[in-house]
Amino acid sequence: MTTVSQYQLRRLSVANLERESEGGHATAEAILSVEGIHCGRCAVSISKILKGISGVNDVLVNVPVSQVNVSWFPDIVGLDSMLQALDQNGYPAQTLASGGNTELAAQQRRTALKRLLVAGLGMMQVMTFAVALYLEPSSVSGMATEQFLRLVSLMVATPVVFYAGAPFFVNAWHSLKRRQLDMDVPVALAIGIAYTASVASTFLDGEHVYFDSATMFVFLLSVARYFDLNARNNAQARVQAALDVLPATCYRMVKDDAVEIPIQELKTGDVVLVKPGDTIPGDGVLVLGAGEVDESLITGESRPIAKNVGDQVVAGSINCTGVIRVRVESVDHDTVFAAIQRMAFSAQATKPRVGRIADTVAGFFVLGVLVVALTTGLVWFILDPDRMLSVVLSVLVITCPCALSLAVPTSLIAATSALARKGLLLTESNGLETLSKVNHFVLDKTGTLTKGIPRVCDIKVSPASGLNEKDCLSIAASLEKDSGHPYSLAFSDIKIQGAAAAQEIHPGLGILGEIKGKQFRVGTANFAGGSDDHVLCDGVPTHATPIFLGDGKELIARIDLVDDLRTGAQAFVQTLRRNDISVSLASGDHSGIAVSIGRQLGVETILSRQTPEDKLSYIKSLQDKGLTVAMVGDGINDAPILSQADIGITFRNGTNLAQACSAMIVLSESLDPAREAFLISKRTMGTIKANILWAIAYNVITVPLAVSGHIAPWVAAAGMSFSSMFIVANASRLAFER
Repeated sequence: MTTVSQYQLRRLSVANLERESEGGHATAEAILSVEGIHCGRCAVSISKILKGISGVNDVLVNVPVSQVNVSWFPDIVGLDSMLQALDQNGYPAQTLASGGNTELAAQQRRTALKRLLVAGLGMMQVMTFAVALYLEPSSVSGMATEQFLRLVSLMVATPVVFYAGAPFFVNAWHSLKRRQLDMDVPVALAIGIAYTASVASTFLDGEHVYFDSATMFVFLLSVARYFDLNARNNAQARVQAALDVLPATCYRMVKDDAVEIPIQELKTGDVVLVKPGDTIPGDGVLVLGAGEVDESLITGESRPIAKNVGDQVVAGSINCTGVIRVRVESVDHDTVFAAIQRMAFSAQATKPRVGRIADTVAGFFVLGVLVVALTTGLVWFILDPDRMLSVVLSVLVITCPCALSLAVPTSLIAATSALARKGLLLTESNGLETLSKVNHFVLDKTGTLTKGIPRVCDIKVSPASGLNEKDCLSIAASLEKDSGHPYSLAFSDIKIQGAAAAQEIHPGLGILGEIKGKQFRVGTANFAGGSDDHVLCDGVPTHATPIFLGDGKELIARIDLVDDLRTGAQAFVQTLRRNDISVSLASGDHSGIAVSIGRQLGVETILSRQTPEDKLSYIKSLQDKGLTVAMVGDGINDAPILSQADIGITFRNGTNLAQACSAMIVLSESLDPAREAFLISKRTMGTIKANILWAIAYNVITVPLAVSGHIAPWVAAAGMSFSSMFIVANASRLAFER
């Protein structure tokens, strides 16, 4: 009887996307959530593992969120084979669509926290014992007490090393199996050597033990890994939440009845009923009714688009006015929304990544340490065999890559703490490194440089109307109330004098209704009762959008609406310009508003009516010129551009997909945190470079002393600890940046 393996159980939950390839094979796609991805080398390893399996078509590794997009030929290979291959090479994986990722992330976080607590408590206890051990034997009441302290230190350090430090040893073992020297190799080597030498010294009556060094190293690295795990899990959660943009259910027409069904049951050819304020569930054609559709999340156009029978509509857009029926032509992975998601994933997985300096150095460093230690041992075996072990231990301990390993993560943790205090969340560990090298910023307009909420900025009333400004605003507010139109937000705080009756919504034109027995209209000039050459149409500010109030025969007033600049936008652009950073505005809005906003802020290049494809091409053209590009945006349409850019920045109230594709999320309504992030990134990279230089200088100075036998093992351990603490203290200054 055949049993179902754990890999096959995981496989059952994936929604396979089957297509016909050029070779005639049906292909399937899945997004895998993979553990153990730390850097670009991991991405290369995973690609090699999967592409080495016959039947795998393509692999894209998304390092920041620890995900892999894989396509394969199901008639040649099964998903369970790929999952097994990843597991065997130290990359446990499961499909993102399995529904268990939230529970898995929580379990990983709990386990990491328990390891961190064990390491922290153990380190404090062992270092307390170490104070006495580093004193003269007479100071600790004789050798018996010293041996007792060693044994107690051994008992406390053992769970720290083998439980809290287990991930380092496991990852190092898998790295060696793949014939690589990742950062976990020198980390595990340092912990293992310090612990093994201490155990040997304890039972062989050696001179010194180094349990304090081993436990401290495990604790400090565990802190960095816990932070990194949280950042990755949060990024994964945002990717999964991006799917929530589409409704969970929709209304399918069965004869003349609207039946509510889960969106997963929607099929091509179904006719769905979409009420005002509801999200359109699939790409299709309007077959009944008319209305205005807000496509800003998809196209970037801030103004609702009028739709009539026969017009195309896209999934993810919002029906603003009127009940409509849509015949669905594309669902699920074939929609424009899904295409944008795939563009975002592809761009993020293949965008240029800045190399990890410490990883590269550590790879050569561990080889150098082994060569130096071996050579030192051979020389001292010839010169003085009795001192050989002591000298070799000194070399191995003093050259421990602890300081080098901590140089980057401690600086990033401190900088991230400072950014969080200023209102910015860092979701990619290399975000600050990349931001510090940016020389061109591309900015979206609606919801990025502006608040995305219209406001009445001015009103012009015809003297012949006999009404004042307050009356006109009240009438307009009555007509717009409960219309669902985005412009209605501009009148939400205006007190109405009477409710509008017999309201009619005319998509693309405006709204009419009766107030106290008299008919009024609000919308375009022609609809309200005038023409484009009316005197009220003159002098409209370039940065404003005019709507007109009339009675169907004459225009009564012109109301100008504006989308205010986001707080800090001016200071943000000025800071970039002062640092010789070029700035571009790329907006889906019409040229009048885009140019007005761009000139007001002092932006150099202004691009209007930009589609997602246009923006993506523009970003690529800048990168082809050798520029390091940052993108600031907030909509679904910005997601591919945020991913393609070397670094993406979005907002807390931005779309889930934009957040998933960004390295930084501004948590406030202001752009000031983004400006602070740019400045802190410069200081952070300076600190990281100083830490790395210190770690190198420390080894250059101390290694010759250790090799020549002038440094005892306990002095080497103290020196290694001091070097690490210096790195931590120097990095911690970033956390208190003002």
